Amino acid sequence: DMWFDTANKVLQIWDGANWISPVPGFTYNQGGTGAVDRTLTSKLQDTVSVKDFGAVGDGVADDTAAIQAAIAIQKPLFFPEGEYRITSALTSNQVKIYWTGERAVLKSEVLSGFVLTFGTDATSKYDLILDGLRFERTSGTNSCIYLHEQLNAKVNYCYFSGFKDYALHAKACDGLDITNCRFHDGSVKVENQMDGFCFTNNEVSAAVNHPCLEVYGGYGQTISGNFFSWAQHEAIVLGYDSIRGDY
Repeated sequence: DMWFDTANKVLQIWDGANWISPVPGFTYNQGGTGAVDRTLTSKLQDTVSVKDFGAVGDGVADDTAAIQAAIAIQKPLFFPEGEYRITSALTSNQVKIYWTGERAVLKSEVLSGFVLTFGTDATSKYDLILDGLRFERTSGTNSCIYLHEQLNAKVNYCYFSGFKDYALHAKACDGLDITNCRFHDGSVKVENQMDGFCFTNNEVSAAVNHPCLEVYGGYGQTISGNFFSWAQHEAIVLGYDSIRGDY
């Protein structure tokens, strides 16, 4: 067992008889055959929380700089429960990205462009995962996430609300999988797609400015089990080079 002593700002660990404060060299061992000792600091740094860099998550404080600083560490990123206010665009060129949240809401006040851009150069990135996050537009831009040159990217169990242009726009991606997400007001666009695009068990409702789903390019597409409602344009638009697949 362990707990954090907020009064003295130290970690306390139960050694079976007493609560102790670990010294800098305190070790951790997972147990099991082959397990090795690690410093406690190294173990705790396996996953980064945005709160480690000063994010507050109260919906009032501007958490933009804290989140960008956490992104720069290039480790799996966790958003604890809260509302995180974003006022300027965030970018990541990380090769592997894993963002997850626990009832976390990213609230955008970004003025223009995309709120989040993954991949800003011509170098291919791979194994991006966004899981369990909620993105809401408070004001400003109507475009949320831009994925560029991503291999085997997955967007799962995410919710997008208020982005009336493109909640998610992917370009030149290969093996993109969007599953069990909900898009309200906004659309999804996939262009210059390579192969293996999968869009399953999603809900797209009240898309305002564009078709619910646009797909241009690639082979082996799978679009199934989705629910489209209250669309002001077409539900699905497939480019002439995107016909082969399962629908």
